[in-house]
Amino acid sequence: MEQFDQLLKRAHELGIKLLLDFVPNHASNESEYFIESEARNPIYEDFFIWDDGIPDPENPNSRPLPPSNWVSVLETSRICSLSSHKIGLLVARGLPTRFLYSS
Repeated sequence: MEQFDQLLKRAHELGIKLLLDFVPNHASNESEYFIESEARNPIYEDFFIWDDGIPDPENPNSRPLPPSNWVSVLETSRICSLSSHKIGLLVARGLPTRFLYSS
């Protein structure tokens, strides 16, 4: 935080406005939190909510359908279908160290 304060002070001295793009509700599927949650490590298991999805009645051999019809502002599914055919439901868990996975 000290480095940020220095950056902010110097930017203001130079007449530069600092704009931050902070996205607190996204996590990479490569993050430790996501990998450990998917592996059901008890410490991380509830950092995400997992659901097996809904079988597709028109194509039973396909990946399951998302368990909801939620869409994001990017007009993509708010659910990420994983290679293991598990689906991570993107729900905030209320703690600052918990993240959401977004495709």
